[in-house]
Amino acid sequence: MKTRLMAKNLGWCVGVVSLILGFVVGGPGAIAQTAKAKVTVGIPAYYEGFLPLYTALEKRFFEQQGLDVSVLTFKGGGAAGQAFVSGAIDLCLCSFDHVLKLQSKGFDAVAIAGIEEFHAYALLARKGQIQNGLNGLIGRKIGITSPGNATDITVRYELKKAGIDAKNVSIVSIGSATAMKAALQHGEIDAGMVIGGILVEMLNEGGWEPVIDFRKRRYPLESVIARRAWVNEKRDVAQRFVSALVRAEELLQTDSAAAHAVTKSMFPKMDPEIARGVAEAAVRRLSPDGSINEEGVETIQEQQLFAGEVSKKIPYREMVDLSLLPKK
Repeated sequence: MKTRLMAKNLGWCVGVVSLILGFVVGGPGAIAQTAKAKVTVGIPAYYEGFLPLYTALEKRFFEQQGLDVSVLTFKGGGAAGQAFVSGAIDLCLCSFDHVLKLQSKGFDAVAIAGIEEFHAYALLARKGQIQNGLNGLIGRKIGITSPGNATDITVRYELKKAGIDAKNVSIVSIGSATAMKAALQHGEIDAGMVIGGILVEMLNEGGWEPVIDFRKRRYPLESVIARRAWVNEKRDVAQRFVSALVRAEELLQTDSAAAHAVTKSMFPKMDPEIARGVAEAAVRRLSPDGSINEEGVETIQEQQLFAGEVSKKIPYREMVDLSLLPKK
């Protein structure tokens, strides 16, 4: 009886000691397992530009930072922006122009990290069909995804820069990349703005070429956007989110196998060779370290001014706060 009681008491003591050690020795990681900070992010579409986000989720980088991250996918940047303004999401992983537009309306939006540093689209046409760049499209049809979005503004801005009146071309709303490919194949348009796996697939086919390859242009197509008040209130949470995301960006840029694997996970039905090309293209567009290139921000400002979406420029430092990025 006495032996059993001693064994029972010993077991109880070991259990208590183990519990204490779990908190003391385990540190923040152990505590995080029982009380993770919740962060809800919104994205405007499900596409390879968010490879770092899904890498951080798949590799459990957010979990290791003590975060419980939920992702809501919206139908376009407008819907994601509305959810952000209403407070339905904590972070909007959206095009940088959201910061410019929201600040112009008095909203306290700020970009706290960069995801993509380069544009994702190319203006594609049949090989040899369009001579002399944009001048070769005068009197022809150019496909965009939808009026007023990034593809529309980019095309119109490029026409202006080239000294071409937009009235001298036909700008046609086509929709998705799949629809854009079909319109190009059937001759319904002469050139079209193409993105993602469809772009990789068409370039691999060999019968297509870029009139302009915007993927070579600095343009923060996707950034991490927060309310400044949220960052001030939850700075530690925001910093941990950014750290996990930057860790994913760095992994993708140093490990092509990891980039390919996560791309295949995101698009399980995609042809493996196309998935590899999509992964490589997505990695080339990434911000190297979570920073947001000032040249790209200037390009977006110029385009938004041209489109009449804003009335004046805002200084870079008022729109961007990179103080949360991991210190080198």
